[in-house]
Amino acid sequence: MVVDVSSEGANLLVESPLGGDAPLWLIVENVGPIAASVAWQQENRVGLCFLEEQEWVHQVSKQRFDPAAWLKNSTGDASHLQ
Repeated sequence: MVVDVSSEGANLLVESPLGGDAPLWLIVENVGPIAASVAWQQENRVGLCFLEEQEWVHQVSKQRFDPAAWLKNSTGDASHLQ
């Protein structure tokens, strides 16, 4: 399970430790596979480092924390708020 994600990596909660230093792929719905490597491991937590910066994280974060987006009605029109 992904606990936290940034444009440079992710923090995962796993059932068992990951073995080896081989590159791996994190599969995120609606994004596709992301090439990564294990940066650290501690018990059931794993830190991944993405091999390429993931710009989609910035876009999702911007949309998620845009107060105007929260205030839009179901038609996507925020003009009723002015």
